[in-house]
Amino acid sequence: MKLTVIVALAMLPHIMMGQVFFEGKILYTFEVKSKSLDVDVNDLQTTVGNGSTLYFKDGNLRRDYDGSSTEFEMYRSKENRLYVKKRTNDTIFWYDCSLEGIESIKDLQISKQKEKVLGVSCHKLKIRYTDYYTTEYYNSDSIVIDPLWFANFKRDDHYKIAAIEKSLFLRSDTEFPMFTVVIRATRVDHVTLSDDVFKIPSNAIVSPR
Repeated sequence: MKLTVIVALAMLPHIMMGQVFFEGKILYTFEVKSKSLDVDVNDLQTTVGNGSTLYFKDGNLRRDYDGSSTEFEMYRSKENRLYVKKRTNDTIFWYDCSLEGIESIKDLQISKQKEKVLGVSCHKLKIRYTDYYTTEYYNSDSIVIDPLWFANFKRDDHYKIAAIEKSLFLRSDTEFPMFTVVIRATRVDHVTLSDDVFKIPSNAIVSPR
């Protein structure tokens, strides 16, 4: 009996690790809100798209866009590369995420205030860039990720966000001078994903950017 208990305790961390980190997909909607009469919301909405489906597993993520000029974005953790496919181009371009991107974070502010998204109580993180800022709503209890998966994701300082949130976001409000883009999760599915979701087709044209 004692041996059984000892074996069970030894296996517990591995069992817990299998349960902790999120694997599955999240559906989002996109909404553009104008701050000026000079902004054509319809044109912006066409560029941004109507929404996306995010697939996530072991630090790998893929975001398929609905109605956007971008068809999909995919990050492969072991390669530390971000792949981007535009609808108007047959080529899939990839970016080395160990290098800095165009954007860099100027300030990070964690709010003690909480808000509910999909019935989940979320913390808020305000991320200030040079010309705009984003507020992300996240919950590190129900949609947990390992920030070490993104420790080398230096592009646009993404590793700094992952280190704080340790979670995928359920909502983000990005404030530009003339308009705001609101991304809201509408559904979260904890499901097992095939590794094929994150594969590059063998016949694809792939090029560094």
